[in-house]
Amino acid sequence: GEAIGRSDGTPGQRFNLTSTPILPRLQDETVLVRLSNTEEELWTEVPDFGSSSPDDRHFVLDGSTGEIRFGPALPQRDGTVKRYGAIPRQGALMVFTRYRHGGGIIGNMQPRALNVLKSGLPYVDRVANRHSANGGLDAENLEDAKMRVPGHLRTLDRAVTAADFEYLALQAATGAIQRVHALQPPTINTGEVKVLIVPRVNKSGEFIAPDELALPDDIRDSVHRFLDDRRLISTRLDVLPPAYFWLLTRIRIRISSFANPDTVIAQAKTRLFDYFSPTVGGADGKGWTFGRTVYVSDAISALQGVPGIEVIRSVELFPVTWDGQGKPVIGEATPEIKLVAHGVIASYQHDVKQDV
Repeated sequence: GEAIGRSDGTPGQRFNLTSTPILPRLQDETVLVRLSNTEEELWTEVPDFGSSSPDDRHFVLDGSTGEIRFGPALPQRDGTVKRYGAIPRQGALMVFTRYRHGGGIIGNMQPRALNVLKSGLPYVDRVANRHSANGGLDAENLEDAKMRVPGHLRTLDRAVTAADFEYLALQAATGAIQRVHALQPPTINTGEVKVLIVPRVNKSGEFIAPDELALPDDIRDSVHRFLDDRRLISTRLDVLPPAYFWLLTRIRIRISSFANPDTVIAQAKTRLFDYFSPTVGGADGKGWTFGRTVYVSDAISALQGVPGIEVIRSVELFPVTWDGQGKPVIGEATPEIKLVAHGVIASYQHDVKQDV
C-alpha cells in the first residue's frame, strides 16, 4: 500500500519505491491507480514498452533501483508522436499494492543463525530460524549483462531452437534453476520439446537427497507459462525434471605413507560427489552431461587430482534405485551405467577405503 505519487498527466513519468532492491514480483504485486474513492485500475508490469499500445496500462520497474516508469511518447520521422503505453489520468493517486525487498547472498543463512530479537515481544522469550535461507544472489553486474545480451538478441524472446528454450527458461525463474536441458527431435517425437530442469541446490561435495532435487510445482508452472507464450504454435511443450540415475561406487586405493589416510579419503569422497553430480559434475564442473553413460574410467579420472593417492586398486559401480518408502535399493556391480537421453547421474554414496 505504498503511495508513490500523483500523476501529472504527462508521458514518461517516473516514481520511486522506498525500499530496494525489489524482489521479483508476485501476481498481486503491482501498481494500482486510484482515480477516485470508488474507481481504481490495476496496471501490468512489462519488461519494456516495445510492444505497448497507447491504451495498454503498462509500467516498467527496475528492481535494483526501485524506479517505476510509465510509457513514453516519442516523435516519429513523419512529425507525429507515438505513445508507448497509457498515461495515468492527471491527478490520480498511484499506489504500489505490495512488494518485498532484500535479496543477495547476504540473505543466505544457516539454520539457527538468526537468534536475536531486535525488539521485545510479549510472551516471546527467544527466536530462531529453524530452516536455512538460501537461493539469494547478488544483482547482475555489467560483465554478466554483456554475456547475456547476445543470447537475448539471438532469441528475440522467441523459443525455436533447443538453445532458445534453455536460455529463456533460465530467464523465467532467475536464481531458482541450476541447469536446463532441452530435448528436440530426433531425440524425441516430431513437434515435441521437453525442457528438463534441475533446481538450484546449494550443496557440493556431499549427498543430495531426492527431495532436494524435486522440481517445485511453482517453478515448473512459471517456466511452462513463460515458454508457452514464446513457442511456435505447432510445438508441444513439456517442462519436467530429468530422470536421475543414482550411483554408488566402491573404490580401493593405496595411500602414500606421507599422507594422512583420513584426509585423503575425505578429499576423494568430496571429489567423487562433485564429479558425479547433476549440478556441479562432469569435467567442466557444470553438471553431468545429460544422457552420458558412466564408466569405471570416469571414477579413475575424478580421483587423478587428489593428493596422496598412489594407486587406484579397484573401482566398482552400483546402480541405486528407491523403493516406495524412499529407501535405497542397491543393484549389482556393473562396469558401466547407461543413461537415457533425459537422464543425468547423481551420487548416492562413495565407499572409499585404503587397500593394504
